[in-house]
Amino acid sequence: MEKIVFFTGGDDLYGANKILFNTLPLFSKYERYICLPNRGKLSELIEKTYDDIKIITLPNLPVIAKKYLTPLGIITFFFNLWKCKSKLRSLLSSASIVYLNTLAVLPISFYSKNYLILHVHEILDNSSLMNRIVNIISLKKANKIICVSNATSNNLIAIADKEQKKKIETVYNGIPQIHANNQKIDSPKSKKIKILLIGRIKPQIKGQNYVLDALKYLSDETKSKIMISFVGSPVPGQEDDLADMIERIEKENLSEIVSIKQFTLDIAKLYYEADICLVPSVRADPFPTTVLEAMSMKRPVIGTDLGGIPEMIVDSITGFVIPSDNPVLFAEKIEKLVNNEKLRHSMGENGYAKFLDQFTIEGYENRYKKALNELNLFEI
Repeated sequence: MEKIVFFTGGDDLYGANKILFNTLPLFSKYERYICLPNRGKLSELIEKTYDDIKIITLPNLPVIAKKYLTPLGIITFFFNLWKCKSKLRSLLSSASIVYLNTLAVLPISFYSKNYLILHVHEILDNSSLMNRIVNIISLKKANKIICVSNATSNNLIAIADKEQKKKIETVYNGIPQIHANNQKIDSPKSKKIKILLIGRIKPQIKGQNYVLDALKYLSDETKSKIMISFVGSPVPGQEDDLADMIERIEKENLSEIVSIKQFTLDIAKLYYEADICLVPSVRADPFPTTVLEAMSMKRPVIGTDLGGIPEMIVDSITGFVIPSDNPVLFAEKIEKLVNNEKLRHSMGENGYAKFLDQFTIEGYENRYKKALNELNLFEI
C-alpha cells in the first residue's frame, strides 16, 4: 500500500483543519499518516473516527508563524528546521505523496523529494516581500496546488510563470450538513435576536473590533433587541488580543450586549440558536468555513468584500457583502436584518439552496477528485 503523509500547522478545529479532516477519506486507499506539532481537538477527532490513520507529533515541527518574525524567532525557526531534519527525512523516505495543508507548513517542502500537494487556505499579499518569497517557494516546490477560492488562486497566478500556472486549481470547500440534535433548522423563536461570530480572537484579521465599531451606529432600540456572541479562542501566545477585547467591551459598556465564549465543537447548537451570522474579516479571508456552516443552517450572513467571501455570499440574496472599513454601512445592514424577520428567513432559505447546490461535502469530493484525477498519477 502506498503511503501519504499529511502535515498541518496546528491541532485546532478551525477552518483549514476542518477541511483537512473532510479530505482524509478521499485517500483511504493509502497508508495515511498525519504529522502536527501538538495534540488537540483535530487529533482527538481523527482517533475517534479512524483506527488506521497514524498520528505523529513533532513539537519542533517548523511552521511559518508570526512569532518567528524577530531575530530570536528566526534563530528558533532554523533550529527547529535542523532539529527535525532526520525525523522528517525518515518519515518522508517511503511516502508516495506529501500533503501540506496550508502554507504554514511549507518549510517541509525542503525535505521532500516526493509528489507534493499543497492545499492553500491563505492569501499572502504579494506586496509584502516575505509573503512573496513564501508564494514563490510554493509555486516552485509543489507539484499540484489546490486553492480554496478564485481569490486565493489569483494571488498566486499573479506571480506564476506559464508552467506554474498549470499547477494551480480552485476547488471550493464543502462541508457535511450540520444539524442541532436532529431539530429542524428553521429560525428558533427568541426574545432577543442572536448574532453570532465564530472565529479566532484575532481582531486585526477576523474583525471583532469592526463589529464593536458598528455597534456605535446602531439605534438604542435595535441594541435593546440583540445579543452578540464572539465564539473563539486567541492564538496561543497572543492572549493579549482576548484581554484587549474584554477591556474594550467593558470600557464601552457593551457587556450586556456582547459576550465572548470559548470555541466549542458543538457548533450546530450555536448556529441553531443564532438568527444572524457575521464574517466581518478585515483582511482577505480565503474561504471562511463559517459562511458555509451558516448557510447550511439557513442563517443569513453579513460578510466583508475581501478574499473569497464575495464568492460565497450573494449580496442582498443570501446575506450582505459590505466593505471592510465602513462601520456605518455595517450597522445599517445589521439593523435591516434585526428588524425584518421575513428578510432573515428568505435570505436563510436562499443561502441554504446555494449550499445544497455548491457547497455540500459530496460536491467538494467530486471537485477534488476531478482536480487530482486529471493528473493520472493516482486513483482516489
